[in-house]
Order: sequence, then C-alpha cells, then structure tokens
Amino acid sequence: MPDGGSVFISAHVTSDATGDGPPGVRLTIADDGPGFDRQQLSRVFEPYYSTRSDGHGLGLTTCYFVVDSHGGRIEATNVDSGGAEISIWLPVTTATAADDAVRQPAMAPQPATILLLDDEDVVRQSVSMMLELDDHTVLAAANGEQALALAEGSSSPVQLALLDLTVRGGLGGLEIVQRLKQHSPNTHCVAMSGYSDRQVMSRPQQFGFDAVLPKPFTREQICGLVASALRHDRPRP
Repeated sequence: MPDGGSVFISAHVTSDATGDGPPGVRLTIADDGPGFDRQQLSRVFEPYYSTRSDGHGLGLTTCYFVVDSHGGRIEATNVDSGGAEISIWLPVTTATAADDAVRQPAMAPQPATILLLDDEDVVRQSVSMMLELDDHTVLAAANGEQALALAEGSSSPVQLALLDLTVRGGLGGLEIVQRLKQHSPNTHCVAMSGYSDRQVMSRPQQFGFDAVLPKPFTREQICGLVASALRHDRPRP
C-alpha cells in the first residue's frame, strides 16, 4: 500500500480449519490494499518468490514453516471488499512443557551442530529458524572466513555443513570445503547453489562435498536432507 491504508488484526477461538476438528486459535491479518492477483495467490508461500524488486521471498515461506511445524494451517485469500488477507489457524494443545521435553519423534535425528554459510541475511535467518526448531545448534556465517572461524572455535564438532558456493566479497563453500574437512574430517558437507550448471552440483564428490542442495529449496527438502545426513552419516577415516 504505497499510498497508505489500514491493517486489521484479529484473533479468536474457533474449530479446526476444516470446520469439524479440534478447537484452535485463528489469527487474521487483513488490509485494504490491492490484494493478490491469481499468480500471486498460487505462489505466495513459494521460497524466493517476491513481488518486490528488493524482496527475498522468504518471509511468508518462513511463516508457513513455523505454522506447519506446530500443526497449524496458513492461507492467503482476497477480501471481497478489496485487500488481502492471511489467516493462520493453530491448534489448542493440552501438553505441558515437561511432555514436550520427553516427546521425541521415533525417526528424528539427535540434535547436532550445523554450520551454515550464506551471504544473504534472510536466508541465514530463515534456515537457522527451521533447524533450531528441531533443536539443532546453528553456526551461521556470512562468508567462508567466518565459517572456518566458527567451526574451529566451536566447543562441539560440526556434524553437518551447509555451504553456499557463491558468496559476494568473501570465500564461498568451494574455497573452504577442503580446509573444513582437514579440521573436521567427519563433517558431512553439502553444496548449496542456485546455478544448476556448475560442475560441483553434478559431481559433488570430486570437489569434496557429500551432497548437494539446489536453490531454491523447500523446507521439506532441507529438513529431509539434514535428517538423512545426520541419521546415516558415519565417521570417515
């Protein structure tokens, strides 16, 4: 709303989003701006999709991940009278903090120390939030030099490293992966890149990586990759 407008926020107890489930809390954020067009509605929660030239397209993706991880739902619609509306439904829980402390998913990996290298602030924040919700400790770095310093100074070994290959004004994942392996030979290193034609993305092992994660990625893809790496990774000589 470049010319101004109003934002309306409400919250109330309601049934499940389907109308016949358990009770929950519905949060609604609406405005009287131009609303969404058809393409925007179909892509609004898609990672890296943005309608602004200076946008990163991870704000609503992060919201989606947080809501979904708590068993809720989030949706975007247009208001009949004009404007956009985001609705969030979160279920009521009777679990206590003590219950949450002892409840562990059967297949969930143990919390780990994960090194994350990416020069985009919003990517570091979003991915860190995703991983920290699974109780992982995230060492987030904006460049390769900082990543190496964090790994070498960590009080616990880095089990997994997510390394962006392209870093503006500093060393990227390709430049530090060998040094990282020398310091922590058992670290599972993953190359991240939005350029699928890079040789390292098709032959990661030749460059010292154990796996790749093409950008853009969904929360399911990154969480699945992390879980798989931590469950199946074994110390290497």
